[in-house]
Amino acid sequence: FDEKKSNLNINSKNLNLAVTNLKIDGNKISLKNSSLKTPNLNFEDKNSKMKVESTNINLNLNDFLFNNEKITVNEIKLSKPNINFKDSINKLDVKAKNLELSINKLSNKGSDISIDYIRLLNPNLDFINLENNTKIAAKNLDLRIKKLSNQKNLFKIEKTDLNNPHISIILPKNILTTTEESIAQTTKNTKVDNNKASTSKTKLNIGPVNINNAIFDFEDKNLPISFKTTVSKLNGKISEIKNTKSSKTNLELNGVVDKYGVAKITGIVNPNNIKFLTDINMKFQNIAMENFTPYTGKFIGRELKSGKLDLDLKYNIDKSNLDAKNNIVITKLELGDEVQSPDAVSLPLGIAISLLEDSDGVIDINLPISGNVDDPQFSIGAILWKAFVNLITKAVTAPFSLLGAIFNFNEDEIKSVKFDSLESEITPIQKETLDKIAQILTAKQDIAIKLQASYDKDKETQALKEKKYLARKDDDRNLKKEQIDALISKETIKISELEKVAKDRILNIKEYLVKEKSINKKQIILIDEILTSNSSIDLKIEQLK
Repeated sequence: FDEKKSNLNINSKNLNLAVTNLKIDGNKISLKNSSLKTPNLNFEDKNSKMKVESTNINLNLNDFLFNNEKITVNEIKLSKPNINFKDSINKLDVKAKNLELSINKLSNKGSDISIDYIRLLNPNLDFINLENNTKIAAKNLDLRIKKLSNQKNLFKIEKTDLNNPHISIILPKNILTTTEESIAQTTKNTKVDNNKASTSKTKLNIGPVNINNAIFDFEDKNLPISFKTTVSKLNGKISEIKNTKSSKTNLELNGVVDKYGVAKITGIVNPNNIKFLTDINMKFQNIAMENFTPYTGKFIGRELKSGKLDLDLKYNIDKSNLDAKNNIVITKLELGDEVQSPDAVSLPLGIAISLLEDSDGVIDINLPISGNVDDPQFSIGAILWKAFVNLITKAVTAPFSLLGAIFNFNEDEIKSVKFDSLESEITPIQKETLDKIAQILTAKQDIAIKLQASYDKDKETQALKEKKYLARKDDDRNLKKEQIDALISKETIKISELEKVAKDRILNIKEYLVKEKSINKKQIILIDEILTSNSSIDLKIEQLK
């Protein structure tokens, strides 16, 4: 069939059509059974740039009736055809193999349609986005839809059961350039979908969707090391979905992540516009950190050797205003080898991990974010990434602020050991600081403190001259202050005398920590260079190799 005017072409070969009890009475046509078998049936609409190619068609109709423009069919069965659908305008390619489709009690008149029951069993489905080659594959699913209807601009489904599906999403190489571009595109697509939903004239009323024993695979090949994860034993329920302005949909999903992790998602969304209302809680527990090596390799330049991840993510959107809490708990994280990646940001992860971990090897991070999702500059991924980078940077540039928060100390109490001029002995004043430092070093045995000898050149030079003068002065009761100051200024000192005071300070600190507080010698590092600006010893943190 080749219709030139509408550019429509249908062709088939070796049709096998069997019809029983065919009756035609005016506008009324009925038949008891109809069977259509053909090895090839192709359809092409050149105007819409859509093409359907199918093989092994085996279609059966039971109790067909056409009466006054109304069609009713008691049962339709389509058995194991291979169908390839290509939409060139929307860049979509769909392939279906070996599907079994059953439709019971179909009634259709004009745009009104009702179906009592639909079952789609064990198909192999591939959805390919021809623009970026993203692939979604589904197999082994058992889809059951009860009471579907489209009448008076109301599309309604009473209930949907999705049993045992295995769904895979594969991102090919070069689909993404950065995480932020991916999120920006997702946001853009979401806005388009929301606009379509808000302007749609057809009302939706889709009853609960039950998901039973699903498997979900995700693979991202656009990384130096391919990333793949699996969520199995996925069970849950999505309550009714309506596209009215005030509608709410409840979500409840749980499953097993990879081998030993678990995931649970609960919450409420407005399906018509997620920006109007979203209140979602996503919990992931006992997730293996090494699985994220492909992403850490690309964006941070390091593999993850081991560790466990727990996530508690709470996202609330009310009239486009986002309030999100991201609680991240990482246990016993161990970094692996470096990964060469042009997208990697140079971050001192080793020392940051050492500082962030508590005595049990646990890193507990809370990264709240907020903003208006309608702002073109707003990006959840970008904000989270910036917050993470800022946290790592702060851990390295202001370690004592972080350690103070962890151990409930004031930063000023632990960042330096204070000495008066010419003082080097450890008195109770220094002990108060060093006892706190000892507590930190005992808890974090993979970090060390660096001690650099220091003295105040101006103040301590004067103090040493005064000390020498007082030690050997004659009777000066009759001298004026100006005369005494002149005598003091003539006192001779050697730089080596001040340097000895500076060196004694760090030696005494080390001795106190090692002998009195039993700190490992490796955790005390002495620097040879001597500073001349301060009588206090400012502490620095370094990670032990």
